[in-house]
Amino acid sequence: MRIDLSRSMEWREELPRPNWDLVERHLETIRPEDEKIAAWNDAVTQWLDQLCDTCPDYAWVESKFFYVFGPREGSVVRSASRQAESYYHDIYMTMPHFAELQSPGKLAVLIWGNDDDYYRYVSDFYGEGTFGMSGGMYLSAGYPHIAVHTFVGHSLGPTLAHELTHAVLGGHKLPLWIEEGLAQMFEVSIGGGYGLLLDPKQAKKHRRYWRMRGLGTFWFGEGFSAAGGVQSLCYQLAVVMLHLLVSEHQPRWFGFVRGRQERFVEFLRHAQVEDAGQASAEEHLGFGLEELAARFLGPGDWRPVTGGWSPDRPVRSS
Repeated sequence: MRIDLSRSMEWREELPRPNWDLVERHLETIRPEDEKIAAWNDAVTQWLDQLCDTCPDYAWVESKFFYVFGPREGSVVRSASRQAESYYHDIYMTMPHFAELQSPGKLAVLIWGNDDDYYRYVSDFYGEGTFGMSGGMYLSAGYPHIAVHTFVGHSLGPTLAHELTHAVLGGHKLPLWIEEGLAQMFEVSIGGGYGLLLDPKQAKKHRRYWRMRGLGTFWFGEGFSAAGGVQSLCYQLAVVMLHLLVSEHQPRWFGFVRGRQERFVEFLRHAQVEDAGQASAEEHLGFGLEELAARFLGPGDWRPVTGGWSPDRPVRSS
């Protein structure tokens, strides 16, 4: 079954935006499943053709798992297509049968070549208000896809690895601290990013701040989008926590031990947002998240409290 996507196309910020809800209603009755996947891919390629007609300096290419759209000049799209395939393989091999692309067809990766094009595109996914700058986004609304921005003099690799991690984990609804920690780790281990430089002064800042405010805003995710310095502290702490887990359970990229890797993946598979992953950690890792946090922050009342957090909740030190 082939649909005429032009009937489901809307225009905002002078760019074509498919109404994916309408597309899904057209395609939901298709059987068997492989024909439905082909129909979704056909719809996506119609959209990408429309984008290229609207933005004549751009082109797209196809690979096994991806459609990559980007600047026509140079080898940006073909290079990014090879990177995406390689990164997906590496992430999957680290977390086999868990890290899988969450899209009804091939994943679309849109590479925008300048500030104006990138922010013109992603602005449609923001609500009202003021937002920070970004280098890339995994956009789960509608047809899941990635939008990234090429910066002159900077490699696309770290941003692509980061957003691709979100794309393969998004369907599992992980606690945000786990997903952001993994995304930042893959940004470094496979994407060639610089990684976290946490000197003794910054580590002391973490310990002082979290003792005063408690870890609720970290465990339950609010701090990752909060104003001020707490956002940066949350992202840094997520990397620390995942490094601690990785060093103990040895997933593949550091030379894995199979039983430990399987326990790590089972922890991820069963981690729930509601308790920040506490029950899964106790069952599959053999310790609670309070013990994990204490390895970096020292003794304290670090256990996630179901039901959220209070910014004024003091932490009891042991």
